[in-house]
Amino acid sequence: MPEFTSLSDDALEAAIKRLAVEERARQATQLVQLAEFDTRGLAQLAGYPTLYAYCLRELGWSEGAAYERVRAAEAALRFPVILERLKEGRLTMTAVVILAPILSDESCADLLDEAAGLGRKEVEALLAGLMPRPDREDRVIPVAEGARADSPAAMERRLRDKIEALSAERVHFGFTGSVELRRALERSRALL
Repeated sequence: MPEFTSLSDDALEAAIKRLAVEERARQATQLVQLAEFDTRGLAQLAGYPTLYAYCLRELGWSEGAAYERVRAAEAALRFPVILERLKEGRLTMTAVVILAPILSDESCADLLDEAAGLGRKEVEALLAGLMPRPDREDRVIPVAEGARADSPAAMERRLRDKIEALSAERVHFGFTGSVELRRALERSRALL
């Protein structure tokens, strides 16, 4: 790492940008190779039930990294234009994974254009605008005093504790709050 300390600010920025371009090109190549690996059934020949399991165990990827790469490889196999968009930096692998279930021959180019340069939340909002979902039911789930942060209940809460676009006009908020916050929300709801 010391070799970078002598670089000027401009040289360091140029090096980072060059590496980002190289990484995107390698990532696209990797997706093509993963798709071919899967098409040949090599993960199963190596004793794994799926390409995902192979990526976890043999390649040492995290669950999130394995999931994204496998899904993106599947999408790129169906729609090769994805690879060019990834290489150009116009599209992220996360955007590909989010949009993959709704891509079709007719919609692919337009959806990829709309998703160009967007982050996860923006692509999720784009998807919600295209495929609105109904509002979620209001729920209040009490949390036991002294509950552990790593308990199954706490992990389930973290999955719910997020903001999620349901349609172009509606958003689901999931969060943990105090009893006082609950009372204030109920008072506010009564005023509506």
